[in-house]
Amino acid sequence: MDEHDEVPVLPVRDVGRAVAAFRDVLGLEVIEDLGWMATIGERGGALVRVVAEAALAPMSDDDAPAVIRVA
Repeated sequence: MDEHDEVPVLPVRDVGRAVAAFRDVLGLEVIEDLGWMATIGERGGALVRVVAEAALAPMSDDDAPAVIRVA
């Protein structure tokens, strides 16, 4: 992976269960597991990061990204 590649973040209720599903069902490798956040995927390949919902701060309307709609 290039240092500029972005890793998608998937908010989950239970990081341990999500890690088990990615590992046991999909056969992916656990790259890093901090308990509240884990990175899963293939070394040198595609990755996904699961993060405990409780660790994510709620966004207010002021924090929300701008949306541009094109008709």
